[in-house]
Amino acid sequence: MYKKTGDLVRTGIKKIAPYIPGKPIEELQRTYGIEIEKIVKLASNENPLGPSPKAVEAIKRCADKISRYPEGSGYYLKNKIAEVFNQQQETIILGSGSSEIISMGMELFINQGEEVLFPTPSFLIYKILALKIGATPIEIPLKDDFSYDLHMFLD
Repeated sequence: MYKKTGDLVRTGIKKIAPYIPGKPIEELQRTYGIEIEKIVKLASNENPLGPSPKAVEAIKRCADKISRYPEGSGYYLKNKIAEVFNQQQETIILGSGSSEIISMGMELFINQGEEVLFPTPSFLIYKILALKIGATPIEIPLKDDFSYDLHMFLD
């Protein structure tokens, strides 16, 4: 007898509500008649100014190598970052955005059943990752002035 896929999913994953993304700016323009130039979309962490021209040029210079798998440890990038910021290469962690770096830290240091404290409102990934690893997410409200209530974290 076969199990349904949903029956195989870990309990922590089942507790995570699906992410509902915001509408693309083109959809906002079509729905509400707002000029695209007047729309600033902050919810998806999109830069309304577009990419840096230097980044675009760097991408163009490397485009012919895009079919090659990159060196996995980030050795050369870590060396350059270490050089620029006068740090040891061993102190630098690379990831595909802050979500991956936070995930690495939580997976390394948080055990199933432990509590993960984080401010709210805040980055949704804290709660999602806590549930994913089987920890208990504890939301600590920000003060009225949106500063952290450090005493609440200690309690």
